[in-house]
Amino acid sequence: MNTDGWKFPSAWRCDPGELAPDNTPAVFECAPYASMAIRLQYRREVLEQSEEELELWCNNYERGWDGFVAHARKMRNIVKYLDEDDLGRAALMWNEIDQAQTDKDFRIVLAEREPYKGCNLVTHAWKLYGPPNPPSVPKSERDRALKPSDSNAAWQRSEGQCGGCGTPTISHSQRDRLHRKMKNSSIRFDMTPTYVQHDGKQAPLWNQVTIAAKGVADHVVARSQGGQTIVANLTNTCAGCNYSKGDVPLEAMRVADYRRPAAETDPQ
Repeated sequence: MNTDGWKFPSAWRCDPGELAPDNTPAVFECAPYASMAIRLQYRREVLEQSEEELELWCNNYERGWDGFVAHARKMRNIVKYLDEDDLGRAALMWNEIDQAQTDKDFRIVLAEREPYKGCNLVTHAWKLYGPPNPPSVPKSERDRALKPSDSNAAWQRSEGQCGGCGTPTISHSQRDRLHRKMKNSSIRFDMTPTYVQHDGKQAPLWNQVTIAAKGVADHVVARSQGGQTIVANLTNTCAGCNYSKGDVPLEAMRVADYRRPAAETDPQ
């Protein structure tokens, strides 16, 4: 991708000397910044938007990302209160969440649609500007898929921090427990807001709101490229870093390597 055609915010760039996993110089601090940058490139070169329009979209992306991170911190506090059996305080903080705005932030960070084609803009832009992915390993030869226990273990090793951007996350188990508490105390927790799905049907927002804060074990080398589901190839990532990367290697995105605890890099 062309990183010289648009002057990205300095906060998106990694510190000088940081390296991608293949030891080449990295440009972006984390995958969401790279996905924002490539969308701006698409808007500039394909949609032919003006510098003023690009500036507005750049601000939109930054606001969405800031909202995404702020929401993750709030969710971390909610599960902390649950761990302390303070259901009232957890419910009070949950009910302060603007679920519609949280969903909007989540979508602009991860699921923005291409204005005319209707497809995922990040995926579409990477197909145009990104290097071709290495040949995929046949599905029959890939290692096993992730289990919830893998995500819980990766979360514990990282103490809940995303290995890409450092955003706090909640674990798979914490999210399940929160859901049980919410359903059993639905009078306390506001679960009424909805959103319109692609098929036009209404669906509850609360599930989306908790997904946005969940930590996911990510394959450093993707399964589709032969990566194994073992400790040395898994790290905890936030939804922003995990889903904005997909199967695109970090080095192809010119993203700095994951920051990983020693427990993750020891081969097993």
